[in-house]
Amino acid sequence: MTKFSYKFFRAGIFLLLVWISYPVSGQTHTAKMKVDTAMAKKIKVDTVMNKQDSIAVYYFRGTVDSLKLNRLHAIDTSITYFHQYNPIQHGNQMYGTLNNVGLPSYNRVFSPDLAADYIFIPQALNKILYSNDEVEYYKLIRPYTSLHYVMGPQREQNFGVGFDRMVSKSITLGLRFSIINSPGVYGRSFSKDNNLYLTGQYYTKNHRYGIIANYLYNQDKFQESGGLKYDSIFQLHLENDPTVIPVQLNTAENRIKTKGFYVEQYFNLSPADSTNAKNKRKIDAGNISYSFLYQRNYMVYDDMASDSSFYNAFPAVFDSIQTYDSVYQVHMSNTIKWSNLGYNEDKLSRVFHLSFGVHFDRIEQKLAYDSTLSKFNEVKPFGSISLWLFKRSYLDANGQITFGGYNNGDFELTGGLLQYLGSEVKNIGKLRLGLHIINRMPAWYFSHYQSNRFNWNQELKKERFLILDGEYLYKNISAGARLQTLNNYTYFNDSVAPAQNKQTGTVLQIYGNGTIPIRSFGINFRGVYQTTTMGNIIHLPTFTGMLDLYFKGWIFTHHGKLQTGFQFSYFTKYYADAYMPELRTFYVQNNTAIGDYLMITAYATLKVKRFRMFVKETNLRGLTGIYNYYSSPHYPDVAPGVFFGVSWRFHN
Repeated sequence: MTKFSYKFFRAGIFLLLVWISYPVSGQTHTAKMKVDTAMAKKIKVDTVMNKQDSIAVYYFRGTVDSLKLNRLHAIDTSITYFHQYNPIQHGNQMYGTLNNVGLPSYNRVFSPDLAADYIFIPQALNKILYSNDEVEYYKLIRPYTSLHYVMGPQREQNFGVGFDRMVSKSITLGLRFSIINSPGVYGRSFSKDNNLYLTGQYYTKNHRYGIIANYLYNQDKFQESGGLKYDSIFQLHLENDPTVIPVQLNTAENRIKTKGFYVEQYFNLSPADSTNAKNKRKIDAGNISYSFLYQRNYMVYDDMASDSSFYNAFPAVFDSIQTYDSVYQVHMSNTIKWSNLGYNEDKLSRVFHLSFGVHFDRIEQKLAYDSTLSKFNEVKPFGSISLWLFKRSYLDANGQITFGGYNNGDFELTGGLLQYLGSEVKNIGKLRLGLHIINRMPAWYFSHYQSNRFNWNQELKKERFLILDGEYLYKNISAGARLQTLNNYTYFNDSVAPAQNKQTGTVLQIYGNGTIPIRSFGINFRGVYQTTTMGNIIHLPTFTGMLDLYFKGWIFTHHGKLQTGFQFSYFTKYYADAYMPELRTFYVQNNTAIGDYLMITAYATLKVKRFRMFVKETNLRGLTGIYNYYSSPHYPDVAPGVFFGVSWRFHN
């Protein structure tokens, strides 16, 4: 398709979206309108199994305790967020990125990685890699298959498949696979992400013994441009073809590979109770579990032409001809745990949960140009407790401390209260309060790092975080506030060097989000206000938000549901962090401000039984001839373009 005809095609799509955004007489059915609330519902195991709904599909994440605690989630079959296919956008998330799907990103809502753990993968890569905590284990009656496909400009393609099947009453197998292949609209922005995991579950007939396992694989490759060389060429629209606008780097690329497996098995200490329901035991001896995690991680930064002016401030140390930084790590973790959760039949475990155990971690790591392998051994005792009070209050607390290794002396404490304003069934909402205390070493790459252009070996103090948050939730709307107090906060400064802020500072966030249906129309929104006493090192937009104004109605004689609308996103002007490809991270900069512009997307989404599809036109602002939109300094935001996506579920 020629550029000329493509523009007419895109204009036609836009006009179609505008036209169908208005309600048509006879196509709506207000009495049957409902807000999609299928996402992340807490479902009780007994209820699910007793109904025996053959197409009911639920899943749990993490450990077997998530299953025993009834923390099951229903699959998302809604269309509210379906057009937000990009992982950094889905659910009204607000990330800055490098102008293409599948590339490093950062959250405009201040959200530091708070794990009191040995952090290997830079936070900028979290959204493009599967982690063990994100693996989903499915509970179902019939085989379940899901397919999705998205096509965008410049031959962008996204494909995913999921398959789960009970091969017997005791064994369930599953697979999740996704591919992102996107050349990108701008020069040197190609991304290719392959992500896969396989799962298996086995439970004895009486559920006294069970085992879950997964194999996880990520392989991601993306070009690095360093950003536009001359922003003025983009802003003045001196080039009609964005791919020919000069960029800082012409041969650089990053390659990330992670692979490994996880196995967890449990054994209920009490025998199965075969008596009738009236004589169920009051106290269960609980279960003991053992898990093993093995993971191998590789990160390679390769640039065959290291003479770019982009590196002027960072002279080569090991090789002046090319840069080839290779980082390797093996992480092994053994965990032994006791929990009072047995068969979910005793009266005590319904209202009280107690568990404790210990992690034994071993980490082997080799940086670029290292001649020896660094080794760390860490022991981490942990425990948790939770309690239901009067069927309207839920209290929980968790703690962990580390002995040995790089993170020696780290500890983490969390506590929470969930209070129903009324009963669990009939209430005027619920109130959630939380406390999080962390004392931990900064991520390893702040203390010790070695590459062709970045080298340091320094002693840093432990970071300390005190986080208080409160949230009110009613139906599909929530509002809350979060206060974060930080001491020894560690970051990359404007010289792209690790630094610590010795002073104590705060970050305050006030937010609201939800969906408000108004007959056949609706408003879906999210807004966050942020302020900090550390404005010289933590740069944040004062306000960032998204607003979706839509029409939703029945078509095809009530067999299909159509949602059309306009999505608006906005953030106030600020000095957003810049990106350093060789470190795969973002750093503070004070020269280029971005923001204070409205991005608009027009879309239409259709759902017919188990089939969903969307078509959308992104960045309508770009069609006006105004070219001042950036997602990160020197990285323009997504270009105007038409995207088309489909999803299909099968239960056979």
